[in-house]
Amino acid sequence: MPVVFILILFHIICIYRKWWQKKWYQYLQFVPRKENWLYRGPFFFLKGWKLLDLYPEFLEKLEIRIAGKQPDWIYEMAKEFDLQKNVKFIGYVQKSEMDAFYKTCDLLLATSIKIENGKDYCIGGKTYDYFMHQKPILGLVCEGAQKKILRDSGLALLLRS
Repeated sequence: MPVVFILILFHIICIYRKWWQKKWYQYLQFVPRKENWLYRGPFFFLKGWKLLDLYPEFLEKLEIRIAGKQPDWIYEMAKEFDLQKNVKFIGYVQKSEMDAFYKTCDLLLATSIKIENGKDYCIGGKTYDYFMHQKPILGLVCEGAQKKILRDSGLALLLRS
C-alpha cells in the first residue's frame, strides 16, 4: 500500500513541475484531465425522450434499440425514465450482423465524453460505420473531435450537451 501511495505522489509531483525541472523520461507522463462519462452513455438521450410524455401517441410508436453489452445500470435507467416499453436491449451484435442492424434504424445516436475545461478527444469507431451507412445521426456531443467530424459530415443533427 505505501509503495502505491509513493508512486502516485511521485507521479503528481512530476506532472506539476516546470518543464526545465523535469527529467527526460518525465515528459512521457500523461496529463490527467477530469472526464464526465455520464455524457458517453444514453442518460441524456433517454431523459430527452421522457419529455415526450406530452405526446403519448408519438411515444407509443417510439422504439429505442440499444445494441452491445448492457451494464446492470442501463435497465434501471430505462425504468427511471419510464421507457421500459420503448427500450429494447438487443445485446451484443456480431460485426458481420451490424450492417443489417443499421439498415433497420431510422436514426443513430452518437455521444461523447465531457472534458471539464477542455475538449473531447475521442471519435467512436461506430461513427465511421454511421457514415458508411449514410443514416441520420443525432449527436449529443461536447466540443471536440467527435463534434467536429459530425458537423463536417452533414449527416448529424447536433444538440448542445
